[in-house]
Amino acid sequence: HDHNVSSVSFMPSGDFLVSASRDRTIKYWEVSSGFCLKTFSGYHSDWVRMVKPSPDGELLASCSNDQKICIWVVQSRECKNVLAEHEHVVECIQWAPASVSKTLSLPSVGSDQTNTNASSLSTVETASTAKVNSTDKSKATT
Repeated sequence: HDHNVSSVSFMPSGDFLVSASRDRTIKYWEVSSGFCLKTFSGYHSDWVRMVKPSPDGELLASCSNDQKICIWVVQSRECKNVLAEHEHVVECIQWAPASVSKTLSLPSVGSDQTNTNASSLSTVETASTAKVNSTDKSKATT
């Protein structure tokens, strides 16, 4: 990485790591050699705050200061989906356990077709610094 590393996670096999950085990239590392084998880039335009592998290790979810969540295919480094409706920085992300979530089929980036390869994708839960819109009843007028 060319800047601060903000997140490191083991892949489910334990043989590889993924890291997220302020340099707007995600890197895939081989633990035994210490070598970077893949770099994921091109969709985040700001600091990548966190990256997490899916339970099966086939996908990565990343979140960024650019207010986006990206779902990546590990094997091809392809970004399969971008969730871009957050109003503020997305600081953390977590895959929901299969036991408590329904399986999703997400559309591919730049496509109107459903991504049928995402059958193992669980609901992506995010924490954001977004404001909570609420009504202050004490200031309401009648």
